[in-house]
Amino acid sequence: MDVAAVATNKGDALTDRPRDRVYHGINGNAEGAETRILVVQGGGGPTERHRGVTVLYELSPEFPFWWGYTGGSPGRTATAIIEDVTPDLVADEPALEGLLNSSLRSDLIIAFLVDVVGHLHDSEEFWLSAQSVIRWVRGYYRELMTS
Repeated sequence: MDVAAVATNKGDALTDRPRDRVYHGINGNAEGAETRILVVQGGGGPTERHRGVTVLYELSPEFPFWWGYTGGSPGRTATAIIEDVTPDLVADEPALEGLLNSSLRSDLIIAFLVDVVGHLHDSEEFWLSAQSVIRWVRGYYRELMTS
């Protein structure tokens, strides 16, 4: 996949952000490149990825991303992904807006880091669908509200 000219602007409209997008983490350390998270058009599994993917945009951190443990760089990965799905969550369930913009947000990000990002294999690429993140966030808040 040629990712040299990836756009880094996500756009503001939800129409610019397909629901079937997938976060593709690329470990660039083996090639001496930066570790990156591309947001690609999803909907397909591993066999369809070999036919090519459409890169929608790139999550752009101020400092490097990483995954596979719980620390500062994986925390930035968790934060960037949660921030990217937040407009979708609010559009689907407006009641979540208050929770997503409250002090509980940092607890959500830490839980996502521990439950998901910290378990992604740290020496390889990862593929994580936006829909799976959205389902995880909804489950997290439902569990929080019932405990």
